[in-house]
Amino acid sequence: MHRELSPEAVKATLARNTPEAFLAVLQITGPGLTPIRAVNNTESITRNGQVFDPGSFDADPPEDSASKDPTVTLVVDAVDPEHTRQLRGYTGVPECEIVWIMASQPDRAVYGPFEFVIRDAKADELVITLELGHEENILNQGFPGQTYSPTNSPNLYV
Repeated sequence: MHRELSPEAVKATLARNTPEAFLAVLQITGPGLTPIRAVNNTESITRNGQVFDPGSFDADPPEDSASKDPTVTLVVDAVDPEHTRQLRGYTGVPECEIVWIMASQPDRAVYGPFEFVIRDAKADELVITLELGHEENILNQGFPGQTYSPTNSPNLYV
């Protein structure tokens, strides 16, 4: 799939040395859930009026494949115990958005946004591992959704 980069992002990507930093921005939300916002950086960043706290996490972009449902394994280190309690006590399906940005232009997405639901979560005192994917496995659903036969669609069989 074609992804268009801004001239600044292309320049920073192709430069031998650049002061620019590409950052991953993460937001976990859900009805009744206090939003968890983090940026893979050592200092906070403001994006679209929202403050993202510094965090340490590893997220690779989903595979760009037409035959495979995109999934992401997200590993969050040095977890705030409040976030762990909040996710463990949540009964709904939290949503997760990941966007890659440039530090100099935090309001402009370089890659993404990718919106997923959290399918599975494992946590201990130090690390949360989240399996992200889509709630419905669209690629493995039948199309069309129903079957046409002479009994339920007699006008098609004349």
